[in-house]
Amino acid sequence: MTLAYAAVTLAVLVSRGYVVSPRWTTAVMLALAAVCAVLLVLLLRARTHHEKAPVSADTAGTSDGAMPENASSPEVTPAGATMVGAAPAAHAGATATSSPARSRSLAAPFAGALIVLTAAAHFALPQAGASRAVAIDMKPVHYLQQYLGTSRFYTLGPIQPDYGSYWKLAQLNVNDLPVPKKYGEFVLDELRPAHTGLNAKQMQDTFKDYQLIPFNPPAAVQRKLLVGYGEKQQAFREAGVRYLVTRPDVVSPAMATKLGLAKVLDSPKSDIFEDASAQPYYTSDGACRVRSGSRTDVTLTCSRPATLTRRELDAPGWSATVATAGATGSTKAVAVVDGRLYQHIEVPQGTSHVAFEYRPRYFGLAVGVSIAAALVLLVGGASTLVRRRRHDRHDTDVAVPTAASTTSSGSAGIATAADHGTTTTEGSVRA
Repeated sequence: MTLAYAAVTLAVLVSRGYVVSPRWTTAVMLALAAVCAVLLVLLLRARTHHEKAPVSADTAGTSDGAMPENASSPEVTPAGATMVGAAPAAHAGATATSSPARSRSLAAPFAGALIVLTAAAHFALPQAGASRAVAIDMKPVHYLQQYLGTSRFYTLGPIQPDYGSYWKLAQLNVNDLPVPKKYGEFVLDELRPAHTGLNAKQMQDTFKDYQLIPFNPPAAVQRKLLVGYGEKQQAFREAGVRYLVTRPDVVSPAMATKLGLAKVLDSPKSDIFEDASAQPYYTSDGACRVRSGSRTDVTLTCSRPATLTRRELDAPGWSATVATAGATGSTKAVAVVDGRLYQHIEVPQGTSHVAFEYRPRYFGLAVGVSIAAALVLLVGGASTLVRRRRHDRHDTDVAVPTAASTTSSGSAGIATAADHGTTTTEGSVRA
């Protein structure tokens, strides 16, 4: 089932052009197929082991209580102990089947170990590309943590994509997956410049629909990227990009003046420039004044009903709760979804507090399915434990009779065999 699901998913992604590296993806799929095949074999062997348990030494030599054809007649030792000729055959049968039975019994632990090792390999594989231990220049990070606020920063190399998330900083560069399609179109249509001096390969590696400047190129390449930033600077300002992070000696004083950038930090690894013309995170159509706010809530005063713009990617699932001073209760307003890039909601006249919340579509259904699956697992596990305990208790009751009943039953069986020239079922089993 896992392999079929993955294969169908891969086919859909390839048909829609979402697979960036077909060779690498095919290699991963083949590895997944091999793991699934090995798991299938191991689990089938484990199931065979449970369905066909090895015969015990006491009964391996007999069938339905009958004496084997090559078994000798029972003899009674002087001490009174019964010795049946089938015992050596039973011991031989148990020895012959012990090795396959042992391999089948180990199939389930091997399958579990394979699953754990596969998960560990998937988790540890990216560590193979990790850098050696080096000194990290934390000055740019500390500066942005102190002054960034609700604005964003954009990097031409230092503080590479997704380290902004690591340090809890709003970063426009991104290469984490999955990336919303709307953001990918924004990168290609609004942020990708037409003239930078970069060749086609560098442009493709720099501006993709799922990543934006993911590497830290040399200063000469960053100067070319800076030209592209200047060409699309208004789009960056509209996205709330207040700070630009580059390598040292990338932005000359003349270029900084031309782009309206002010250098606010220089360090051994990077420089930070501020663009005072960047748009704030919350704006309105001129009728509101923002008093305070974070990325999830804002307090503002409006002279008339107005439209509040929040520079967060608009997507289904966002909602906003508007609480107006002097009004009773709160009103729920869903953020406008009309294909625009950022979120827009209507706010009333007066002082209001707006809180934003994101809950994906079908979230309630997903929670219900998860709870149901957990209950099924718990009930299944509990029932399995109960069945095993009952089975073990039954086996104990059958396999451990009292000493008196064993002696009397065995004697009676042997006596009957002596009288009739054969061995009864009970007599042979007890013997």
